[in-house]
Amino acid sequence: MPKRKADSVLEGIPKLPVGRDQVAGRVRQAEYIIANSFIASVPCDCCRESDEECVMDRSRRYSKCASCTRAGRVCKRDFHTGREWDLLRRAEDKLSSDIEKNEDELDLLEPELNDLQSRLAELHQQLLNKQKQYQEAMSRQRRLRFQNVGK
Repeated sequence: MPKRKADSVLEGIPKLPVGRDQVAGRVRQAEYIIANSFIASVPCDCCRESDEECVMDRSRRYSKCASCTRAGRVCKRDFHTGREWDLLRRAEDKLSSDIEKNEDELDLLEPELNDLQSRLAELHQQLLNKQKQYQEAMSRQRRLRFQNVGK
């Protein structure tokens, strides 16, 4: 897939004769790419067909490999191998499976959680009632002691 929209637009247009300045410019660009390069793990289509090393620009100043830049052609590549796509599909399947397991666990835990929350609400109400009874008893105790001291 082309990196830039212009690459796909220009793909079907026949090439015009190129002047020396343009060729020299492409050669300079290719030399720059080689000077700031790394070898791509997945070569572009042209490099794969010609069994060349696909040398890309580490600084990402240029989006084409050195060979395609020098030749003035579109640099097309498939960045993911079949093995990588299989790994991705397996990871997606595992993720889907994990989501389903988690949803099942949530379905089991939700009623239990609701039950515990209602029991907690009941216990909280009992606690409030006991605190009220305790406060009433303490008030009664103070009043009775005050009455007893006053005699």
